[in-house]
Amino acid sequence: MFNQFHDILPGSAIAEVYEDANRGWQAAATTAGDAENRALDAIASSISLPYPPQPQAIPIVVFNPLNWTRSEIVQVPLPPQGSWDVCESTGNALNSQLVRVSGRSELLFFATDVPSVGYRCFWLVPKSPETPMNQGFEPKNDLICAHLFRLYYTISGSRLDVNTNRKNSENWEFENQYLRVKVSGETGDLIEIFDKVNSREVLTYPGHQWRLFRDQGQYWDAWNIDPNYHKYPLDSPQLESIEFVEKGYLRGRLRVFKRFNNSRFCQDYVLSIGSPILRVECRVEWRENHVLMKGYFPLSINADLLSYEIPCGVMERKTEPQTNFDKSKWEVPALNWGSLSDGNYGVSLLNDCKYGYDFKPDEIGLSLLRGSLWPDPKADVGVHEFSYGIYPHLGDWRQGETVRRGYEFNQPLQVRVLELSNVGITGGESCRSFLGFSASNFVLMAVKRSHLDHQTWIIRGYECQGSGGVLEFENSLGVQVNYAVNLLEERVGVFDRKMQPWQVLGLAISGKTGSDEVT
Repeated sequence: MFNQFHDILPGSAIAEVYEDANRGWQAAATTAGDAENRALDAIASSISLPYPPQPQAIPIVVFNPLNWTRSEIVQVPLPPQGSWDVCESTGNALNSQLVRVSGRSELLFFATDVPSVGYRCFWLVPKSPETPMNQGFEPKNDLICAHLFRLYYTISGSRLDVNTNRKNSENWEFENQYLRVKVSGETGDLIEIFDKVNSREVLTYPGHQWRLFRDQGQYWDAWNIDPNYHKYPLDSPQLESIEFVEKGYLRGRLRVFKRFNNSRFCQDYVLSIGSPILRVECRVEWRENHVLMKGYFPLSINADLLSYEIPCGVMERKTEPQTNFDKSKWEVPALNWGSLSDGNYGVSLLNDCKYGYDFKPDEIGLSLLRGSLWPDPKADVGVHEFSYGIYPHLGDWRQGETVRRGYEFNQPLQVRVLELSNVGITGGESCRSFLGFSASNFVLMAVKRSHLDHQTWIIRGYECQGSGGVLEFENSLGVQVNYAVNLLEERVGVFDRKMQPWQVLGLAISGKTGSDEVT
C-alpha cells in the first residue's frame, strides 16, 4: 500500500524513492507469487484425477481464475527427454506446437472449456514411433504464414541485440479463422487487419504506428504531458529486421526490431488459433529524454463516444468535445481497455499496463513511454515490457463482451504439471467448477476469508454492464450464501439475488454445517 502513495505510483518522485520502492514491490510480488504458487500446487495435489490415457502419462491441470468458461492456448514446459503429445482424459490427442523459451522446449496446446473458477485436466503422453513430430514451424489449416525468413536473434536482460540486418520489401502476412494481418516489409508497421468474420477492414491508412514527439516545456515535467506535443513530431523508429519466430498450427509470431537514436524496440505481433485478438507484445530499451512515444490506431469507424474501463465501471466521453472543459480531457485513464463503436461495429484496445488513452471519432491513441528529467533524470530509462491487444467486434463494448476480453488479457489460464507420485488417481472428474454465477454481466473480483469471522468467507464482485439483473450462485464446495455485506464486510441484509447497475456486491458464505468447509 505504501507504494500507492501519490508520487510513487505515477513516477513523479525523486530517484532515491524508487530505490526503496523497487525493493518493496519486488518483495511484495515475490511474496504474492509464492502464495499463489503454493495455493495452486495445494489444490492441484488434492485433485482426484481421472485415470490416465496411458501409464507413462503426466497430468496437466489448467486453472481458470475467472468466473466464466474459457478456451485458450496454454504453454507447458516439457521433460528434458523424449517427444510428447497432449491428450484429453478421454485419450483424444490434441494439436500441439513446439516453441523455444529461454533455451528450453515448451508445448502449446488449445485448452478447451476450462470451467468457471475451476480446472480441467489434460495429459502429456510420450509419442509413439509412428506418431509425427509436434507441429512447429510448418503452417497448417487455420494459421497460414507467408515469407518465412529464419533469422537469429537474442534478447538479453538489459539490452536488445539484433545479430542481423535483413529486411524484405514485401509485406508479411498471417491469419487465423478470425483475422488476417499484414505488416509492412519496409517499415515494420501494422498496415492491415481484416476481420474475416464480418468481412471488413479494421484499420485505415497508414495503419498502426508508433509515433514519437518532443515532450518538454512543462514545469511539472514528470507530472504533465505537453498539451501541444502533437505540434512537435519526431522521426519514426527505423526498421532493423523482421522475421517469423513462431509459425505453426496454433500460433504465429512475427518479430520486428526497430531503432530510434539510442533506443531499441522489439515488437511481436501474435495471432493464436481461436482468438479474435491480435496481441502485440513489446520490449523496449528506452534511452530518450523529453520524448513521448504513443501508439496510434486509425480505425474504419466513426464514433461519437469513447468508452473506457474504470474500476468496477465504464466511463464515456464525446470524441468531439464542445466545451473547453471537455477539450481539456484529451488524455484519459483507462483500466483494461478503451473502445470506439458506431453502434454497429467497434474496436476495443486492450492493455496490460499502459493506461493513458486519447481519441478521435476514428482513432485511438495509447501513451507508451516518456522521458522526463525532473525530479528524476533517469525516471524511465531502461528496459520496459508491455502488451496490448486489438479486438474488433460487432456492436459496442457490451455486445463484444469487451469487459471479459480485458480480464482474459490480464489473467491468463494457469498451468500446473504434476508429479504422479504426489497426486491420487481415483477415477475422478476431468474438470470441476468450484464457483459459478448465472449472470454474464457479473465479474468476480475476490474470494477471501472474512477479517471479522474466520468461519466465514467473502465473495466480492460487480455488475459490469450497467444493466442490473438476477444473480444465481452455484458451487461444488458445499457452501451457501448467508447474507450480503458492505465493503467493510459488515452484514447489510439478506441476499435477494438482485444486482443493481454497477453494484459492487459482497456476499458472506460458509459451509452448510457451519464448519470451515471452504478451506
